[in-house]
Amino acid sequence: MDSEAPENERIYVRVIDGIMSMVEVASREVKSYQFEILDDPTFHRTHPGTLFEFYPGDIVRVEDTEDMDNEYLYEAKEIVRRSEHPDRLYLEIQFRFVTGFLGAIEHEYPLFKEAIERIKRESSAGKFFYPRILEELPYLERRMANSK
Repeated sequence: MDSEAPENERIYVRVIDGIMSMVEVASREVKSYQFEILDDPTFHRTHPGTLFEFYPGDIVRVEDTEDMDNEYLYEAKEIVRRSEHPDRLYLEIQFRFVTGFLGAIEHEYPLFKEAIERIKRESSAGKFFYPRILEELPYLERRMANSK
């Protein structure tokens, strides 16, 4: 008898597409309250200005959240392990800039340095970025210079 593959579950991930909202995406449970986000059509049907908090391949910790219909759902709350996608840090830092979730970036700045340089190059070449990203870049760079 073949063992059955675990059924995919749906969890909710925060997304910015002009406003902050949540979208449902496919995932699989890897351990209690930890899910790996699976590739899902939701990630491919979006405008280029759409930023997700988490992406396929990420393993996230979820929490029970009650929706407006008093139903419980799993909401992705924090990263446990980032995916290996080459644009992962580039996308993450943009989401963090827009939402103000930079936190203790001083400890993570070396991790994001290349992604930040890419944003600067691409914005100089005319690529669209949310205004908050471009407003926060000089502040972040001053903060980093002062922390040395």
